[in-house]
Amino acid sequence: MNTNLSPEQLEKRKSTNSKILKYGCLPIFIFLAVIVIIGSIYDSNKTNKEKEQIETPKLSKKDSIKLVRDTKITMALDLLENSIKENMNDPESYELVNKGYDIKDSANNEVHIQIKFRGKNAFGAKVINVVDGVYNFKTDNLKVIPQ
Repeated sequence: MNTNLSPEQLEKRKSTNSKILKYGCLPIFIFLAVIVIIGSIYDSNKTNKEKEQIETPKLSKKDSIKLVRDTKITMALDLLENSIKENMNDPESYELVNKGYDIKDSANNEVHIQIKFRGKNAFGAKVINVVDGVYNFKTDNLKVIPQ
C-alpha cells in the first residue's frame, strides 16, 4: 500500500470515502427497509386470513341447541355401541348394520335410540340383533330397554 500520497490525493480519497459512506450504504438501507415493510404487510395479511379461517360462524340459539342435542345423541349412540361390544360373546365379530334415533318425548327431553348389529352368538353363528335405549338430555342418563 502506498502511504506517500499528496495532500490533493488524500483530500480526493477522503471525499470518495465520504461519498461511499453517504451514498453507497443508502441503497442497502433502502433495500432492508423495503424487505421489512413487505414482511410486515405479508404477516398482517396472513394474520387476517388466519382469523377468517379460525372464526366460527355465529349460530342462532335454536341452531346451537340443536347442535348440542345432536352431539349428545351421537355420544349416547356411541355409549350404547360400546356397551353392546362389552357384553358380546365375541366382540371382534361386531358389525354395525344401522344406528338411529327418534325424539320420543320432547316434554321429558328423551330420545329413543336404536342400534342394529350383526355378531356371533354363543354357538358361533352370525345373528342380527337390535338394542333399544332411551337417553335423557337433562340427566345425561342412558337406559337400555330389555328385549
